[in-house]
Amino acid sequence: LNVDTILVNEYLGLTLTGVYVISFFFGTIILVPAVALGKISSTFIAEAWKNKDMKMISDIYFKSSINQLFAALLLYILMVANLHNIISILGQEYEGGEWVIILIALSKLIVSSTGSSVQIIGTSHKFKVQTYSMAVLVLLSVIFYLIFIPLYGITGAALGSLFSISIAALLRVFYLKQSMNLFPYRLVHLKCVAIGLVAFAVGKFIPFLNNNFIDLIIRSSAVSVVFIGLCYLFHITEDMNQIVHKVFKRIKIIR
Repeated sequence: LNVDTILVNEYLGLTLTGVYVISFFFGTIILVPAVALGKISSTFIAEAWKNKDMKMISDIYFKSSINQLFAALLLYILMVANLHNIISILGQEYEGGEWVIILIALSKLIVSSTGSSVQIIGTSHKFKVQTYSMAVLVLLSVIFYLIFIPLYGITGAALGSLFSISIAALLRVFYLKQSMNLFPYRLVHLKCVAIGLVAFAVGKFIPFLNNNFIDLIIRSSAVSVVFIGLCYLFHITEDMNQIVHKVFKRIKIIR
């Protein structure tokens, strides 16, 4: 888990290692919804394997993928749209860490979009594949870090993480498709990404304000309203729409 930090320290020194680690942690925030949903889905997937219910596994795979993409994409857009605020709040010494945040967060976004692929493999009779996947990830990580860190510094470390993590995650998706005919992606995933681009454009269109905290609130609110609103209108995720319906009902009751 720390091979990137070790190599950044070896090549670039302690100061840039500190910048890299803090920037890296911002990127990992993207995975928070996926971790929570993964713990929930693993129990149902294990039960489905026990009952040999492939339809249920396929449904969980798809729903976990689109729900995690929805949550992770919203967090990613909020983070990238507010990069200037993040760096300003952290301090000038963290300038140059923007691309680390962007690339690490993008790698976690890709992992989130693969849904419960880890849980499906890990609870199946093919659980050993998960070990092979980790071995591939470690090997790719070391190779990419050794190539990119000397060339691009901390941005190179983030680039190495993006390539290695994304390849390992997409290999799991490919394996599930080939061996079990399970695939998480549908047309609705592309619609979600398109809505994300619109929301990001809205966030970048807003002029920069002098006060970072006010800028952060206004920009984040605009992005969230546009993204969640359009996802609701286009029925991107059934679970999110149900939550919105419940909120609307409560508001009516209060009134």
